[in-house]
Amino acid sequence: MESLLKWSLENTPADEPHVPPTAERMKELDPAIIDMILGKSDAVVMKEKLAIAQDESREEDERVEALDDFEMLVEQIDNANNLENLKMWEPLIELIRSPVPGVQRHAIWIAGTAVQNNSAAQNDFLKRDPLPYLLSLVTSNQVSGIHRLDELEGWEALKHPDITVRRKAAFLINTLLLQDISTSGSTAAVPHASDGPRVHGAGGPVPDSTEGLVRRAVVDHKLIQALVQPPPYGPDGDGDAYQDADYREKVLQTVDTFVQHGGELGDAAGSVSAFKQARGA
Repeated sequence: MESLLKWSLENTPADEPHVPPTAERMKELDPAIIDMILGKSDAVVMKEKLAIAQDESREEDERVEALDDFEMLVEQIDNANNLENLKMWEPLIELIRSPVPGVQRHAIWIAGTAVQNNSAAQNDFLKRDPLPYLLSLVTSNQVSGIHRLDELEGWEALKHPDITVRRKAAFLINTLLLQDISTSGSTAAVPHASDGPRVHGAGGPVPDSTEGLVRRAVVDHKLIQALVQPPPYGPDGDGDAYQDADYREKVLQTVDTFVQHGGELGDAAGSVSAFKQARGA
């Protein structure tokens, strides 16, 4: 507002008689000039970015870039709450169903950002009943996703120098274990954490069920050992993961899930005890 006032004063002749602005004169102001002086409001920018993302004639990169900009705006809680007033939840949910992977991924990301620690946005999102579709994405892609983690050595995230990445990796493993167990409904033939890796048939068909798949990955990649015997973290390699309460709790939750459903710790037992002692210290 101060910028607009300054511009008005600078562009008004000194000898021009003062005339109070009328409604008609206010309407004559060019919105483009006002935007140039004050900048567009977040609501206007959000509408523009969403329109680009919805435009299927545009390249995927352009649509994804627009969604990336949109996501940064909804990091502000006021903008996240304004999604309801601007009637943006429906088009966002449509983008979540997009067949274009990048568009779908970023639309889900926007929804996650908007509802994070925001009960009002959570209610607005959930009343549209998006969970069945979102859960179908998880369950339908879990098997191939786990195989891709193997191929890309994604489990190496447990050794990442950023402790935040390690926390997320530990949380992911526990979540996958819980889904693996709920799929199988059985604890039969659960391997030991200290067993050696099993060689899978190369080029074999990917199973439709995740039964035992995650638990086998835990063993094959010695994930329990990696969780409870973490290397130092941080840019200088001087961080002690044992002392990070959040990481420690996520690790112990994963260990408990593994053990409660028949997994055995083997030579990782001592390190698990050390983690539990650190929690009680």
